[in-house]
Amino acid sequence: MTNDHPIGSIQIPHIPNYSSGEAALDNLGTVGIHNLSCFGIYAGDSWFNFTATSQSVAIKVQSGNTFGTGTSFMIALLDQNLNEISCVLPTTNKLTELNFDGLNIGDTYYIAVSNQAGSNRGSFTLSVDGGSESCTWTCDESGNMYYVAGKIGIATSTIPENVSLAVGGNVLV
Repeated sequence: MTNDHPIGSIQIPHIPNYSSGEAALDNLGTVGIHNLSCFGIYAGDSWFNFTATSQSVAIKVQSGNTFGTGTSFMIALLDQNLNEISCVLPTTNKLTELNFDGLNIGDTYYIAVSNQAGSNRGSFTLSVDGGSESCTWTCDESGNMYYVAGKIGIATSTIPENVSLAVGGNVLV
């Protein structure tokens, strides 16, 4: 894999429940050295990028069993100017998770994945949950129901009388 620098980073979608596929990625042969707060100076960073579609992101790197051969992965999240936003050490030897709220929708963000020691390199599974903007329904004084989109903007429309609204199989209107 040649994504050992932000310039060669692999673009991934920022959608709910994205997964690279089991053991689909690795940091074998990477030579990038970036001094991030929780990484120290280790060679072997793998870089990814996404464009924020919501204000939150949950990043998970897994290994072991069918998820990959590497261990002790660290994750860093950087903004479009490569300023570090968050950096985390492994939760366990085969799992690392980073959760962040406060992304700017439309901005590009970078994910760096490395190991605590160069000898732990190998394959891994990357999962990125872009979340979804909260959406709500509200009623005006006349009882008309309107759709209000969360932080992306506001769109309103009246639900026609012949349309049913169902949530979890329960008809609401």
